[in-house]
Amino acid sequence: MRNTTGLTGKGVKVGQIENGVPGTHTELNPEKIHTVDSTGKTFHATSVARIMGGSSGIAPGIEIYAGSASTSMRAIEEMIRLGVSLVNRSNGANRTDSYTDLERWYDHLASQHHVTFVQAAGNDSVATALIHEPGLAYNVITVSAYEDKATETTEDDRIATYSRYLKGGGCLKPDIAGPVANQPINGTSAATPAVTGVIALLFELKPSLVYQPQTVKAILTASVQRKVICDPVEEMEQGLTTKQGAGAVDAWNAISIISQHQYGYGEITSDTEYRNFVQMSYGASHINIGLSWLRENIASGDHSSSTEVEVQTGVLPDLDMRVYNSDGSQAGASINYNSSTEMAYFSLPAGSPDTKSELIITMRQITSLCALPMRGVQTK
Repeated sequence: MRNTTGLTGKGVKVGQIENGVPGTHTELNPEKIHTVDSTGKTFHATSVARIMGGSSGIAPGIEIYAGSASTSMRAIEEMIRLGVSLVNRSNGANRTDSYTDLERWYDHLASQHHVTFVQAAGNDSVATALIHEPGLAYNVITVSAYEDKATETTEDDRIATYSRYLKGGGCLKPDIAGPVANQPINGTSAATPAVTGVIALLFELKPSLVYQPQTVKAILTASVQRKVICDPVEEMEQGLTTKQGAGAVDAWNAISIISQHQYGYGEITSDTEYRNFVQMSYGASHINIGLSWLRENIASGDHSSSTEVEVQTGVLPDLDMRVYNSDGSQAGASINYNSSTEMAYFSLPAGSPDTKSELIITMRQITSLCALPMRGVQTK
């Protein structure tokens, strides 16, 4: 995945949680690598840093703050103190529960401290293995991997057979798929920093997004315009799907959503009808609408370890999204259980591409801050 956006992530502080910290490399500027605890340098951590912020990486202008997974809670608290609002975690742990104490704590940090977390879904034994902890945290962006064949077409891209997707009764995951191609490491470990790098570009473009993790997830969801090859087949019209969530991450579309302000943010109460007029771009035939909100967990006590922090699990609002044309006919819908994200992808009514299309989006049983971006796409 090559950055041709003109953005670099300049000024964005990105946290990195690993089994180790980045070492020296010709692609890494040592002045932009900061360690928040004492731990050894590893090839894996160095490779993740290169994908995110190396000279040939997605966001070469970012500042990286690295900490160890063994003391992740203490390290993340220090990162937050230093102004980090985006954290990449390309490692994880096998789980014993569908919603662990660590995941409750991550959801707390996202909702109360406005941190955007990007987590690798995990690799290996996808027939039996569950998504890595803390990948089932509701407010985290969990990333699966697709193999970018680096050809002139994207039609041969496919979900990696090793990419985990089983949720074991937990939150609907993964959220999005990231590319793996010609990178120093493979797996969801490589796909995750590619997505984190894209988010850093969005933060540079729109700095206020650092305070809105749900808006970030919703924009990434709405920006997707394709699913990659998968067995069984997954289609855009299905919305969020088992192995790749929304689908393949799309930096250009995400940037366009922000640049053209094709998103909304606010607090919505039960049975609210949201109405929006959409001016579609020339040739657009479909629209993708993403919706995301936060599970608001509250923590108290010593935050430096999972055994001492006390997290009060907040109620997860259940939201159903239905989209209607101006004539009252239903255009699309998204109704997911046990999730904090919805996605509806559907065809637009026939007519002039320069005509304003009125879409009425209805939502129910939501009492938290949420974000609602949408993006028209052109089929080829």
